[in-house]
This record gives sequence, structure tokens and C-alpha cells, in this order.
Amino acid sequence: MNPERFLLARIGTETFAFPLAEVLEATDATEVTPLALLPSGVAGQSVYRDRLLPVIDGSMLLGVTRSGPKGVLLVIEVDGDRVALWADDVVDMVTVDPRRFRAVPAGGSGTGTMLRAVVDLGDVIAAVVSMDDVRAFVRARLMTEVA
Repeated sequence: MNPERFLLARIGTETFAFPLAEVLEATDATEVTPLALLPSGVAGQSVYRDRLLPVIDGSMLLGVTRSGPKGVLLVIEVDGDRVALWADDVVDMVTVDPRRFRAVPAGGSGTGTMLRAVVDLGDVIAAVVSMDDVRAFVRARLMTEVA
């Protein structure tokens, strides 16, 4: 098993590990503009490199409470489109041997489907985010097929 690289991001008091290869960029969330009638979990939009990106509320996605109005946007790609995940802060980049992954504990707020594992990094326990499930969430909220 090859080691995997992760970007650690904090949302509220929790630390989440996002596969580094899946995060195109982390940038300051200078302004997220809410819009009327957005689907649940969509916080609004933000300007990124002269383009408007939809912003997914990381706290709603992962079932935790964000700590403030600012934060960072983790830019990812879903079916060729860029989308931002709103988090409180980027903490670190780490390399983890997959043999250190442990099963996601049962119970909690129902976010287990967004998590593929947990890993003890010594000073913090991080929840490893399933990017396949994140992409499915984004597709369900933002992308509709026109018949």
C-alpha cells in the first residue's frame, strides 16, 4: 500500500483530511455571497480567478459547526467544473500510510457516508473525506440534466 498525501482542514473543532491530489487550490474565502433559493448545503458563490464558483458549506456537508464567517475555500473539480468547499482553516499537509486508517465510528450526526476512514496523526485525529461522496453530493445539489 502506497502512502497517501492529504490536506488537513479544520471546520469548527474537527480536522478533516482531503486527498491532496483532489484539491486544486486552497484560497482565502474573502467573500461568499449567499443567493436566494439555494439547495441545502450550498452557501452561495465566490469569485475565484475572475470566475464565479458555487460554494458548498463544509460544515453542513460534514455535520459540524464552522467557527466564523471567513475561512478558506478548497477548490475541487466535479465533472469538469470547479466548486469550492468552505472550511475554517488549512492546518497542514501530511503523508499517511493507509494501514493507519481505522473504520469510521458508528453513530454521530449522519456524516459517516462522507467519511472513508479516521486516522490518528499523533497530535490530532483526522476524518478522511470520501471525495467520491463529496462529488455525488455536489452533483445532487448543483448539477441537473436538462431533458
